[in-house]
Amino acid sequence: MFESYNPAQEKSKKLHMVSETLRRFVLAGTLLLGSEIGLHPNYHEDPENYSLAEVLELVDAEDRELLLKMTEDLVKKPVSVESSIPSNEKDITVSEIKKYLATLPRGWINREIASIGTEEKGEEKEGVPAWALAVFHGESARIVFNPETAKTSERGYNIHAISHEIAHGNDFLTDGDITWNERYFLYKKLKDRLRSDDRFKTNYLVGLEDKFHNGSYGLIPLTREYWAEICAQYMSDPTQLHIDDFELVHEFVIRNDGNYKWRERLGERAEIQGEFSNPYIPKPEK
Repeated sequence: MFESYNPAQEKSKKLHMVSETLRRFVLAGTLLLGSEIGLHPNYHEDPENYSLAEVLELVDAEDRELLLKMTEDLVKKPVSVESSIPSNEKDITVSEIKKYLATLPRGWINREIASIGTEEKGEEKEGVPAWALAVFHGESARIVFNPETAKTSERGYNIHAISHEIAHGNDFLTDGDITWNERYFLYKKLKDRLRSDDRFKTNYLVGLEDKFHNGSYGLIPLTREYWAEICAQYMSDPTQLHIDDFELVHEFVIRNDGNYKWRERLGERAEIQGEFSNPYIPKPEK
């Protein structure tokens, strides 16, 4: 059956489509450029009715370039290590931090991280909760450690936290070196892992999962924190990861740096970090 052509009705449909596309594009920009590591703090995803791909597919190639231009300047200069990081033993020196960064995949630093230090600047000054060890500020691409919290924490764990925060600059919303298809692939894989009984668990993740289940924490931020935790564990002690988590991180490490010698770099990190056993992985129930 053919429908009769109604110009007024057709115009209304087109206006609705333009309005809906614009709304979704604004949402995409909010997701990618929001104040809290790329995510708008008031945004919560409905895991059953909403697909991240719906947003990403609406952003055409030209717009993607504009959204990613904020990282361009970071390619031209090395990461600035502004200060040592205190711990409950001895400080992690600037020299040690630089050596540690040199063991990470090349593209995880270039374009993604501007500086590491303990002093908040400008609008960052209200961004680090008193209890937090460190925060990645997405808009400035800076990692800031809370010196009061850091000096009560183990040296090895503070080094572990560097990798966690760097992973926030290399996830499915913030990484400047992966395609849009790779972003969605990573997001989907992380979502699948969060639904698995053998997913990686730390005290931090267990607490966030509780918040997610009671509706006070979104699925996208939860997947981002899961990614940061498994990346940090990959860099510190990958033997504690399920093979699926190890392979997921390793796949994106190799996509980013095809010549990355992960076993050698793991040994180099161990010399700086010392013998490390994550104190926040829950012990298995008997």
